[in-house]
Amino acid sequence: VRYLVHFIVLILVVWGIARSVQNSAQQLSQQQTQLERQIQELEREKASLADQSAAQKLDQQTADLRRQLQEFWKADWKYLVLGGCVYAVGMIPAAVYWQVCLRALGQNVPWRLALWGYFYGNLGKYFPGKAMVIVLRLAALAPMGVRRVATVMTIFIETLTMMAVGGAVAAVSLILLNLDRRLSLLAAALLVGTFLPTFPPLLRYLLSQLQPGVDNSTLQEWSSRLNLRLLMKGWAILCCTWLCFGLSLGFVLKGIPSVELDWVVGERFWLSAFGACALAVV
Repeated sequence: VRYLVHFIVLILVVWGIARSVQNSAQQLSQQQTQLERQIQELEREKASLADQSAAQKLDQQTADLRRQLQEFWKADWKYLVLGGCVYAVGMIPAAVYWQVCLRALGQNVPWRLALWGYFYGNLGKYFPGKAMVIVLRLAALAPMGVRRVATVMTIFIETLTMMAVGGAVAAVSLILLNLDRRLSLLAAALLVGTFLPTFPPLLRYLLSQLQPGVDNSTLQEWSSRLNLRLLMKGWAILCCTWLCFGLSLGFVLKGIPSVELDWVVGERFWLSAFGACALAVV
C-alpha cells in the first residue's frame, strides 16, 4: 500500500509539473507575440516619420527588439543550473527549522527524515491547491510515529515564519532601493507587520485551535516551548533560505539574454532580485 501511495503521488506530481511547463510555454509564447507586435508598431511608426534622427532612434529600438526576439528562447544553461542548485540549497535551512519546530513539540525526528519529508512534501506544490504539501509531509513522518497534530502545527509555524521573513526581506530591499517614498513607507509598515504572524502568543492560540487528541498537560508543554527564542532561531535560519532564493532568481535572470539588465547593476540588481523574489512568494 505504501508503495502504491508513492506511485500515485509520483503520477500526480508529474501531471502537475507537466501543467506548469505547459502554462510556462504559453506565457513565453505570449511574450514572444508581444515582442513581434512591438516591432511591427515601431516599423509602422518609422514609416510615417520624416525626421531622420527620430527614424534612427526607432531603428535602434527595433534592432534591440529583434535581438531579444532572436535570443528569446536561448539561455545560458550554466546560470540556470547554478540558480537551480542554489535554490535547492536554500530549502535545506527551511527543512532544518521545521525539524527544530518538531523537536520543540517533543517529536524527535532525525534530521535526515526531516529533510526527506520536507523535500518530499514540497512536491505537493505542483498539485493544485497545494494542500498536498501537508498530506505528503504527514505521510513521510507517519512511520516514525510522529503525532499528526504536531506535524500540522509545525508546518504552520514553518510556513508562517517563512512568509514573515520573506516579507521582511522584501521590505528591507524596497527601503534600500529607495524607489519611491510611498513604497518605502509601505515597506516599513510591512516590516513591522511581518513579525505579527510569528508572534509567540499568536502561535500558542493557533496551537489551542489545533489540539484534537492532545491532553492538556502536553498542550501546556508545547505552548511553553513556542517562545521568542524559537521565533528568533527561525528568523535567523530562514534568512539563509531567502538569501539563496534571491541569489537563485538573480542567476536565472543573468542567464536569460533577452532580459535587459543594463539599467540595474551591482548591489541594486541583487536588491531587486531579493525584493522581487520575496514579494512574488509572499
